[in-house]
Amino acid sequence: MENVLQKDLMHALVGEVTDGYMIIDNQGDIVTSDIDEIVVFNKMDDDREQKKNIWNLIDHAYKNRLQEMVNFICENKTISSYFLEVDDYPRVVYQVRVFPFNNFIGIVFWDVTVEQNIRQAIEENYKSLSLLHDAAEDIIHKQTPKELLDSLFDKLSEELGLDIYVNYILDPEVGKIYLMNHKGIPSEVAEEIKWLEMGQAVCGTVAQTETRMCVENIPQSTDPLVDLIKSLGIKTYACHPLYSKGKLIGTLSFGSSHKERFTQSELDLLEKICDQIAKSLEKSFMISELKETNSSIANMNQKLKEQQQRLTNIFEGAIDGIVITDQDFTIIDANSAALDLLEVRDKDTLPFNFFNLFPDEEKALAKKYAKDLIENGKVYGEIHVNSIKGKRRVIGFSGVLDINPDRNLIIYRDITHQKELEKELIKVKNEAERANQAKTDFLLEMSHEFRTPLNTVIGYSELLQELDKEGFSDQQRDRIQKINHAGQELLYKVNQIIKYTSEDQEKEFSQNSIHVSSLFNRIFQHLKLEAEQNQIKLDLLYSDVDFIKINGDQEQLFQALKEIVRNGIQYNYTGGVVQSKAYKEAGKFIIEIIDSGIGLSEQQINHLYNPFKRNEENHHNTTGMGMGLSIALRIIHELKGTLSVTSEMEKGSIFKVSIPICLKQ
Repeated sequence: MENVLQKDLMHALVGEVTDGYMIIDNQGDIVTSDIDEIVVFNKMDDDREQKKNIWNLIDHAYKNRLQEMVNFICENKTISSYFLEVDDYPRVVYQVRVFPFNNFIGIVFWDVTVEQNIRQAIEENYKSLSLLHDAAEDIIHKQTPKELLDSLFDKLSEELGLDIYVNYILDPEVGKIYLMNHKGIPSEVAEEIKWLEMGQAVCGTVAQTETRMCVENIPQSTDPLVDLIKSLGIKTYACHPLYSKGKLIGTLSFGSSHKERFTQSELDLLEKICDQIAKSLEKSFMISELKETNSSIANMNQKLKEQQQRLTNIFEGAIDGIVITDQDFTIIDANSAALDLLEVRDKDTLPFNFFNLFPDEEKALAKKYAKDLIENGKVYGEIHVNSIKGKRRVIGFSGVLDINPDRNLIIYRDITHQKELEKELIKVKNEAERANQAKTDFLLEMSHEFRTPLNTVIGYSELLQELDKEGFSDQQRDRIQKINHAGQELLYKVNQIIKYTSEDQEKEFSQNSIHVSSLFNRIFQHLKLEAEQNQIKLDLLYSDVDFIKINGDQEQLFQALKEIVRNGIQYNYTGGVVQSKAYKEAGKFIIEIIDSGIGLSEQQINHLYNPFKRNEENHHNTTGMGMGLSIALRIIHELKGTLSVTSEMEKGSIFKVSIPICLKQ
């Protein structure tokens, strides 16, 4: 009966109670209760409820808070309330009111889950709207994508508990995504993941599938896609594709190292922010492209101005006259050199027709040149012109058709003085040729005149040598030999003059096989007496070639080599040596003539092959006319070969002859 009165009294105090209540004493024993629907309590046996204690029935997770409230009421004799949220799924929220009741404590429970969910939704919606507003503000005011993303991340990290963000951009040319912006990732890790293949890791997979991906409970995951973010200590990770005009431009990811999962409302908020960021990135890319385009255009304009200035400087600074004409050959523009040649004071005189500059007798030629220019696109030649003041000049010119639409370019130079010099040079050349021909004729005639008596002297000396059996003395034999030798030497010099002064003719040679040892032995025999007289040792048999085939005359090669060896004998020291060696090298027959003579200076080498030029600086007693090496060089050139020399003063010289080997058999 007492319990019924207590229940009635409780109803009277708190009104209609439908969720649960109880009355307890100071020790927590339950006097009366109606808590069957309250999920924080264990079930009670209705037959023994008066023996139940509240602290044994309530779930341990909610016990301490309720004990604090009961103790507070017992001490202060006042009413207090709080909200008790049950974490079990689904979420339940109770409003708990505790108040003194006679010598007991009354506890009343109202289920306010619906009201709290509505309030939470309103708060979350407000928070989302606030974050979206902040995102919009950042998009408007931030200058670079990184500034925008860093600012938004700082705000989101406070509200949503974020630790990292990762922004990849798609490079369609290589088919990969590259790391554009990030925060919360070590720099060395960022460098390792700078590029990802499509389908690689979480971001590469989102870029490939173009679908949002949310990964939870990452520390326990065995999916290889999350190995990278697992190494960063991330527990939950959400990656969103970014679109611009319906096309994927990249991905944006957020991760938390202390949240187990993102709520649906948080994911929805992140998706909305990603949509706004995608639009911002699109705008940023467009602005960046426009800036690059503008910068490129500005650079091109600057280069065009610089190029135009350079062309203007070239145009005005050229020493040749340059004029621009229209299709009727009216001069539209001209540089300073052109105006000076035409004796025009300034460009105010322009335009005037180019044909007005030609004298009457040259106008037909000028029209022919104009026709050639129109038909061929270019023309060059020489013609007489009259300046504005009537001064006649000769110009050499070239013309180009249509350097610009309906514009022709004509470049010309005053060659009047050059033409006058040419006339003088031709006159001098003709006189020199006549004088040279007279000299040649004289030398040829005199040489032929010398040959007859010389042959007589040589013939009689040889006849006397054959009559030696009748008994000449040694002195007589010696004198006869000297007469013969002197006659032969003089005849050789006469033949040199005839050969050198004879008119050059192009010669055609057939293939000839040369026995190298025989060639040098023949040279040895011809120069033996001269070498002995000068006390020079000849060593002319050093060769690793037996036979060689050249396209030329063997006799000519003999004459050329003999002249070089003779030079080594004449310009040598007493007791000196002249050596030779022959070998093949790169399709050439090489002969080196080496002497231990007086050597040559660089200046002497430069004049070495001039005819009638002898080196008498160090050897005044040398005989001859200085034609030997000139003849040798001419012969070697006829054989399509080369002759070079290296020398050192007082140590000797090396003459190197190179003759092409005939490969055809």
